[in-house]
Amino acid sequence: MAGRTYIAAICVLCLTVLAPAPSAWPHGDADWIRQNWFRSPSSGVLCCGVSDCHRLPKRAVDITAAGYTVSFEGRSTTIPFGMTLPSSDDDFWACWPAGGDVRCFFAPPLGT
Repeated sequence: MAGRTYIAAICVLCLTVLAPAPSAWPHGDADWIRQNWFRSPSSGVLCCGVSDCHRLPKRAVDITAAGYTVSFEGRSTTIPFGMTLPSSDDDFWACWPAGGDVRCFFAPPLGT
C-alpha cells in the first residue's frame, strides 16, 4: 500500500511541475488585447507584454490627415490609419514596452 501512495505522490508532483502555468497576466481592462493575440500590423510582434497596454485619454489622441497623433510619456508619434487596429470599446488604446515606441494602436470606429 505504501508503494501505491509513493507512486501517486510522484505522479502528482510530476503533473504539478509539467503542467503549463496558468495565464496570470495583469492586463485588467486591456486583457481583451492579450486574449485576441493581436499583433503589430507593421512588425508582426505581439502587441503587449505584461503591462504594455494602456487606455489613452481622448485628449492624448489627435486625428490628422496622416493618421492618429498619439501623445504618451512626454512624446508623440503618428500612427497611420492603415496601422490602426479596432478597439473593442469606445476608447483609444496603445501598447508600448517601457521606454519603447508604440507597437499597437487601437481606435474606435471614426465618428464615435
